Amino acid sequence: MHSSCEFLSAEDRLRSLSANRKYPKDKYFSHLLQSTWASYYYKQNQYEPAIKHLKQALDNASDKAQKQRYTYLLAQLYQKQKQFTESNKYFKRVIKLNPNYEMSFNAKVNLASNFQGGKGSQDLIKALNKMTRDEKNTEFLDQIYYALGNIEQSKGDMDKAIGYYQLSAQKSVSNNHQKGLSYLVLADHFFAKPNYTLSQAYYDSAYNALDEDYPSYKDLEIKTQNLNKLVENLNIVSHQDSLQRIAAMNSKERDALIAELIKRVRDEEERLKSEEQEGRDRFSQFQRSQRGGMNQDQGGSWYFYNQASLSQGLAEFSMRWGRRKLEDNWRRSNKREVLDPNAQMAQSQDTTGMPLKILDNKSREFYLQDLPTNDSLMAISHKLIQEAMFKVGEVYEKDLKDYPEAIKAYEELGIRYPKGEYTLQGYYNLYQISRFLQKPSDEEKYKQIIISRFPTSAYALMLSNPSYVQNLEKEDKEREAYYQNTFNLFSKGDFAQASKLATEGIEKYKGTDVESKLKFIKAQCMGSRGDISGYKIALTEIVDNYPNTEIAISATDIIRFIEQRELQLATVQKTPEGDSQVAEQEMSISDIFVKPDGEHLFLALVPKGSPINQLRFNLVSFNVDNFIDANLTVSISELTDFVSVIAIEKFKNKDEAMEYYNAIGKEEGIMGAVKPEDYSLVVISRNNYNQFLKDKAIADYLGFFRANYLK
Repeated sequence: MHSSCEFLSAEDRLRSLSANRKYPKDKYFSHLLQSTWASYYYKQNQYEPAIKHLKQALDNASDKAQKQRYTYLLAQLYQKQKQFTESNKYFKRVIKLNPNYEMSFNAKVNLASNFQGGKGSQDLIKALNKMTRDEKNTEFLDQIYYALGNIEQSKGDMDKAIGYYQLSAQKSVSNNHQKGLSYLVLADHFFAKPNYTLSQAYYDSAYNALDEDYPSYKDLEIKTQNLNKLVENLNIVSHQDSLQRIAAMNSKERDALIAELIKRVRDEEERLKSEEQEGRDRFSQFQRSQRGGMNQDQGGSWYFYNQASLSQGLAEFSMRWGRRKLEDNWRRSNKREVLDPNAQMAQSQDTTGMPLKILDNKSREFYLQDLPTNDSLMAISHKLIQEAMFKVGEVYEKDLKDYPEAIKAYEELGIRYPKGEYTLQGYYNLYQISRFLQKPSDEEKYKQIIISRFPTSAYALMLSNPSYVQNLEKEDKEREAYYQNTFNLFSKGDFAQASKLATEGIEKYKGTDVESKLKFIKAQCMGSRGDISGYKIALTEIVDNYPNTEIAISATDIIRFIEQRELQLATVQKTPEGDSQVAEQEMSISDIFVKPDGEHLFLALVPKGSPINQLRFNLVSFNVDNFIDANLTVSISELTDFVSVIAIEKFKNKDEAMEYYNAIGKEEGIMGAVKPEDYSLVVISRNNYNQFLKDKAIADYLGFFRANYLK
């Protein structure tokens, strides 16, 4: 691909060359300059100026090969513009110039491809059929049959044309581009009929054969994806209907059907084995017939210098593989499967990612495994059918713009599942289609169906009450204004009033779009007041209740930050004067932690990465110097990904533990280089310690410790 800047630069240089008098004005320079101008315009799909300059290049060309090439290019440019008379004139000139075989062949085929009806078709058909019998054209049969298809299509005999296009694709073994063109013309034909199922198969084949630089490749990709989606859902409906029908049979009928299916599988396997053996026999016979002559011709030359060996190798390769394009993964028919390693994996897994059951398709169990033989499986089958039927309607309506087919699909859904999950939406889509097609009687019909059968639905209320939408918009504006007012209070630092309005709004606007945003403001107010525990709980509830939303993503980021800095945040946390809400919450944590009785431990909570062994040594030394008779032990463990615990035990009761706590508090340098704001020292009962290790609620316990030990 070339950028517009590159084209502008090229144009400036070409104009400079054209205007420069120092350059020679002979024919050789002129043909080079004009051919370059032609290439410049051709790459921008500007065919008219390209033709003009190419004609000038042809007039000044002295070399026969250059004349052949420019004449052929002119024929192609006129062909692209659908000026077939001019195109034919230049293709005929190419043939008269007696070029090499391949160029002459392509000129003849393109002459046939340009045929637009009228006289002369029989002569062209006769000439092309003669070309199919020439061994030199074996590699080009795909192009010959494609040209024959174009002639028959121009004559209006589409049945014959289809046969030729199919032959073209079949004979194309090394020219993926031609194979793709043959599939594409078949796909376009069946799409126009419309026969979407058949066209899908041809579009999919064309998409896999053509390269990404093919013109309109992106459009082809989109159409292929839409048709794949359509056929996939049509197949789901058909498959589930078949399963339900078989499940409804009595066991005798079902077993007879399965036995017949197994017989067909075995017969097909036998047929394929027989064909494979015949192929091996022919190949062995070919090898034996060639071996004698090859041994005589080989002499002492190396394989790749020996033409007889090379010819033998090419013949064997063609018999085994056919004619293949020289490229990576040439054995694979579908390159996209090679490029996408997940493609095959997806086929061997179900929607949960678990491997599918792979059973022998000649066993009875293989055909029984998916049958909906009980009420719950039958309900799942019906759900799959409903969803697929609705998606079929959507593809017809939104992707293919085939409104008659969309109407059929949605109406069939409504008839088959009058109270189904997708039926209301299907009828509303029918109402919208009728409005778009300006069919007032149908519009009224679907409107009445929605109002009578789904009277409490939003669609029914909207259709029966002209001001319903205006009322909804008014309510939306009211909710948004309420949220904005609450947010402004929070932004100004009035956390108490913002929290109050958020709490009231959560109840008032429950189930609306502002509920999650008001909950987020309420959580932020908790964090702003220093209520780390409540802040984290509120954010977690937002993540759980509103997954995959922007607000949940923001809440997740904040939770992660709190977890990383919870120890530091909780250490500096103090209850603001007059903020009874936080104080009450610290006391209410007794619901989590029990009254501090019995055996106690002392804990030093430090950030992970602290000099833990040095801290342990400091504490052991302190114990030896000050509490030698207490027989204390020091242990280290990880509480979270970000916090380590140094535990000293054991103390008989709360008082002994607090005595130790107060002594440690007076010991300067006991925590070494760890900053005071980065660690916390607490005592804790054995029961509460077990709960603490389970919940890892640092902020909760520090609040409990302040409320029950320091006051």
